[in-house]
Amino acid sequence: MYRSKFVTVLAAIALFMGCSKNTNPVSTDTGNGGIPANPTEGEFGFNASGSWVDRNNYPLGSTAAASIYGFGQGLPPSMIINLTYFTASISDFHSYYILLGLPSFSATPRTYTIGNSNDPTAASATYSQDSLEYQSTVGSLTITKFDTINNLISGTFTFTATLKSGPSKSIQISTGYFNDIPIYVGSYGQGSITASISGVFFNSSSQQPQKASAFITRGSTQLNIIAADNTTGDSRQLSFTILSLKPGLYVLNGPLGASAASASYSVYSLTGPNISISTESGATGQLIISSVDTIHHRLTGSFHVSGTDTQGDDIQITSGQIYNIQWFDV
Repeated sequence: MYRSKFVTVLAAIALFMGCSKNTNPVSTDTGNGGIPANPTEGEFGFNASGSWVDRNNYPLGSTAAASIYGFGQGLPPSMIINLTYFTASISDFHSYYILLGLPSFSATPRTYTIGNSNDPTAASATYSQDSLEYQSTVGSLTITKFDTINNLISGTFTFTATLKSGPSKSIQISTGYFNDIPIYVGSYGQGSITASISGVFFNSSSQQPQKASAFITRGSTQLNIIAADNTTGDSRQLSFTILSLKPGLYVLNGPLGASAASASYSVYSLTGPNISISTESGATGQLIISSVDTIHHRLTGSFHVSGTDTQGDDIQITSGQIYNIQWFDV
């Protein structure tokens, strides 16, 4: 059951991160592509059965980030590394991603064995081409850098994967690497978001790994802020979106703009009704970004939001605080 849940989360992360499209033409090096001598921050690449893929050939819509999640029930935190890119033209659109998963990990450089999806103790890997999904059978993942101060991770990988369904087919991923990609969810000293939500306290740092982050997708100026808290037994999530990262007051009551932001709050409950409010469905409020540190990528602010959920109940989010949240360029 655990392994199945872990693979499901991998797929969900890929869908979440891959939300924008690249309009550049396909550019693939079929020569002797390999790890550059001095890769830049956020760069990744790999050889897919003889074709070299370099993130720099896909500047728009590509993403590279790691996430740390805790599944609870006494299970250790898990890490997911997501490398995504897109190709698009007037006539077609294609999406690709590599997901590297660690059911348990150490925050230090080390090598992990990549196994098949039925091995709950080994790392896993998935390679996807549109609707075709290849799952790993054998390989290795080496974490060469694990920076818990700046929340960056680097590594190399290689694996063989077979088509999950359909005709028997395999792909060889070799000379893979990722350099200084952000640990954008569940990272270390990441800041916190707190609020009172209809009288119940919300705290993103109430559990480890921490559940607050902010990120900007490459090629975009849109900042996304996400926080979660499940101490009540339900999964609660707050999110905000602004179009530009600068201090000021943002109105929460309509479409995004220079002085307007969007917000949402949701509760996924296993025992009661689900709850959801958003500015798209009538919720209103204010978001104030009081300080922005562009050197260390930290921001602080406050907020309040109110709205009526689908059950007809009034949801009041007051005393909201965003404290020293780290944002990442993914």
